[in-house]
Amino acid sequence: MYFGIKKSTIVWFLILAGGVSIGLGVTLFYSKELNIYGILTSTITRVRGAPPPARIAGSLQYFGIEPIIVGGFLVVLALYLRFSEKLTLRFRSTQLMVGSTAVIILVLWLPTILVGNSTVVNGTRYWFLFDDEMISMTYARNLANGFGLVWNQEERVEGYSNFLWTIIMAAVHYLPMHASNLPLVVLFINLALSLATIPFILQVARALCGDQWVITFSLIGFVLSKNMFFWATAGAETALLTLLFVFALARILERIPI
Repeated sequence: MYFGIKKSTIVWFLILAGGVSIGLGVTLFYSKELNIYGILTSTITRVRGAPPPARIAGSLQYFGIEPIIVGGFLVVLALYLRFSEKLTLRFRSTQLMVGSTAVIILVLWLPTILVGNSTVVNGTRYWFLFDDEMISMTYARNLANGFGLVWNQEERVEGYSNFLWTIIMAAVHYLPMHASNLPLVVLFINLALSLATIPFILQVARALCGDQWVITFSLIGFVLSKNMFFWATAGAETALLTLLFVFALARILERIPI
């Protein structure tokens, strides 16, 4: 019982509220019919008597991610309450912690990867990445085709800032599949890199503190990080950099007595 309410009632309420929040966020973020960006900017313009500042206007383009994150947090909280008695006994298990964190990431990220980052053109579904990442994909395609790291053939202009990630993208272009599916491969690579980061976050948290709550909320913070969610599902190199950084930190902490 919590505040006179059955725990099962609270759990189902949180799951329902979390599901509604995630659905609302996905609808707001991806619906072309609603044009939520146009609605918000026109409303701010009427209230202020002038268009919103560039910084605010830029952030409004991604309105909808916040409800997705909030919904994810509510679902995670519901699961914790549902299994809290078992977690006190078993949650110290590395396999359980890593596995549960990975499942939450899959539940939260896969809808965006599979649905949000794709569109149908002439009956063919195309996956796409964020604008900068698609620029890198063009350089990667030309490299894979033997033209070098160029945007246009025979024009030596360096228009990318993520050399290692562009090389990985070039390797993706060697896969025997239609070009429409190549961005999806990049997105799945990001998903795999993010999942691979989980055990190293666990290792770092244990090395620095070891307290169970600190470890738990470190993993929750990673799962519900807006930056990780957005940039990883946009196809950026953020997941790779995060993995390399956390891996290096974990190796350093292994050799430093704390």
